[in-house]
Amino acid sequence: MTPSACRQVKAKAIRSTYDVDAQCGELWDSLRSRVGQIVAESNCLACERLWTVAAEPDESVLRVCAATDALDCVEISLDPATATLSCDFGSSTGWGKTVFQIIRSGKRTALRLGDAELTVDETLDVILNRLKFPDA
Repeated sequence: MTPSACRQVKAKAIRSTYDVDAQCGELWDSLRSRVGQIVAESNCLACERLWTVAAEPDESVLRVCAATDALDCVEISLDPATATLSCDFGSSTGWGKTVFQIIRSGKRTALRLGDAELTVDETLDVILNRLKFPDA
């Protein structure tokens, strides 16, 4: 391989890594924002505090917990290196771990669970429904 071709391959790899990191960063920001909105709306509609949201100081993990049971929770984390969104559910939910693969679908970033390609809102529906309806 010529030095010029080698530089082009290296530049493409760097751009690709940046694109994945940028997509993951945008996805993570969007997801955190939507979780906060959904929890606030749910608490407001119920006229009581049903759910709490907390983040690690470095914002690498987001926790959504029932106000009445700390084991009724989910820890959500994003790994840009593997382009995955992991959800570790608390023991009282019975769900264990769920992993979504972050993919590019046309011009948008989507999350894949099994054969389904989901938007951020659809992904949050899956995650939060598992908290609300653990037997489903």
